[in-house]
Amino acid sequence: MNREDGWLNADLPCDIHVPLIENGIIKEPLEAGNCLSCEWVEEKSWWLKKVFDLDDNLLNVDNLKLTLESLDSEADVFLNGFRLGHHRSSFYPFTREVKRFLRLKENILLVRVSSGLEYYSELDLASLNKNLFLTKTPYNRGDARRVFVRKPQYVYGWDWGPRVATCGIMKGVYIESFSKLAVRAVHVFTKSIEDDAVLSFQIEIENFHVFSTADGTVKLEVFLGDEKAAGVEQEELLRSGINYVHMDVSISNPGLWWPNGMGGQPLYTIKASVQSGQVNTQYKPFKYGIRMLRLNQDYVRGLCMGIRLKR
Repeated sequence: MNREDGWLNADLPCDIHVPLIENGIIKEPLEAGNCLSCEWVEEKSWWLKKVFDLDDNLLNVDNLKLTLESLDSEADVFLNGFRLGHHRSSFYPFTREVKRFLRLKENILLVRVSSGLEYYSELDLASLNKNLFLTKTPYNRGDARRVFVRKPQYVYGWDWGPRVATCGIMKGVYIESFSKLAVRAVHVFTKSIEDDAVLSFQIEIENFHVFSTADGTVKLEVFLGDEKAAGVEQEELLRSGINYVHMDVSISNPGLWWPNGMGGQPLYTIKASVQSGQVNTQYKPFKYGIRMLRLNQDYVRGLCMGIRLKR
């Protein structure tokens, strides 16, 4: 798209201010008092558009899932004229199965975003007004309605920066294809830490067949940098629909994740996949720090035991 047809070019991630600055419509809001002249931006809703074609093979798979990793913050998503839904948080991805909406040529993805305040009123704030602290200066104009909006709160004014409320698509957008099986989610927590660390996994696997089971090999791998730290495979009979597979992985001489200033912060890369026949479906790799948090009350108990009451 170009300026002549009413659209501005933009790359992802896209804070709505960036294309406006690049095209000379507004000045950099963090310089001088420009935040005041740019405030009209937060009072508008903004449309973002992507036109794309599909590879022939993609329409032959069982499932196509659209993911928008971060929509900031109130958003409506449309694909080829169909409304996929409304999203209300920049901290959680928007996902939909979209195969039935897609075509081979000229698919149009439209996203309408706004800063979020327009959904809330003084009536919503009635029970909170006595519990909110707002900084009020000429450049830092706090807004109590921000507490209802699931996005970074500082954009509505903070003691270290002016009010520059924004919206946009703040992370990636992609379509994933699946045939026969899909790894929908991987949950992990540190079960124990001694000489070895034991990580406990719950893997969510979907079998797309409406009634048939499938034999699958579930594989987990844990890497620290390029070095493989652990791996395990497990045979599973996967029923139609959602299956939950539990697996434990033991890591020798683990590198522990410490709070800032108390030690190192190594992050392990987790890779999960499931194979059934010729189909191998992989989950997007992610990072994990091995640590456990425990409330130690031994010192408090010792103090209590040492207290004598005088008559």
